[in-house]
Amino acid sequence: MSPIVRREFGIRRSRYAYRIREALDRRGWTLSSLARDMGLSVQTVSKVINGQSHSVRVLDRLRDEEIPERLLCDPRRGDIPKGGR
Repeated sequence: MSPIVRREFGIRRSRYAYRIREALDRRGWTLSSLARDMGLSVQTVSKVINGQSHSVRVLDRLRDEEIPERLLCDPRRGDIPKGGR
């Protein structure tokens, strides 16, 4: 997958960062507790949620926590974004 496509998915996910955090909160997770449970840094988890990076591990965990697929904007699962932001 090209860097341009990955960036577009990241931009899309950044628009949903607040909603992802709300969904985690409803399930009893903070970024810190999720990161600690995964053995990752809070910065790693935060960058994925904010669309600044893509981590298969973090995205799969969010999926396991039943975060709606439409919020994840996972480049492995979504269609290639079509134009515009």
